[in-house]
Amino acid sequence: MSDVPVPGLQYIDDSQLSWTGIAGLPHLAPPLLPDVSDELNALPVYGEDYTPVTAPYWQLEYAFTGNYVSVVGVTFPWVEGVPASAVCSVDNQFQQTYMAPQATQASVNVSYYTLTAHQLTDGQHTLHINVTLASSLNPFVLDYLVVGTDPDSTVPTSSSTSSGTGTTALQSSTASTNNTSTC
Repeated sequence: MSDVPVPGLQYIDDSQLSWTGIAGLPHLAPPLLPDVSDELNALPVYGEDYTPVTAPYWQLEYAFTGNYVSVVGVTFPWVEGVPASAVCSVDNQFQQTYMAPQATQASVNVSYYTLTAHQLTDGQHTLHINVTLASSLNPFVLDYLVVGTDPDSTVPTSSSTSSGTGTTALQSSTASTNNTSTC
């Protein structure tokens, strides 16, 4: 990640977000398996940490202002079992399901879900992420969110959003680069 500011966007590190278990279901998630943990710890992630969700039925809600949101995570080599998945939406609209790819190499800065000014009007919104499948071997791994005013937006806005820390994409060859199912 670089520290180049992108006007209108804020980068929200996963350490600033709070996951909750869905009412009535177990709230304890198993730890990552050692091999998975070692693989993730070696990756250059934003803010030097990440949030692995290792059990289904965990959810995140994040309120933001603007016309842009992106959920960014990490993929790593798939070993076996059912890949992690999550359902993402904004304001209970624009629902998409992300399923982790059966990748052969680790990759950072993987876009799980993105809405731009083409879909989202400028204003107050709430992002919802519900993890539907996850395990110690196949976690859903969130690294950061990007929210604010779409830098490519041609839609005039009545207010401005403060700038956050920018990023540049790290290139990594994975099977996920042609994955069209995003959340």
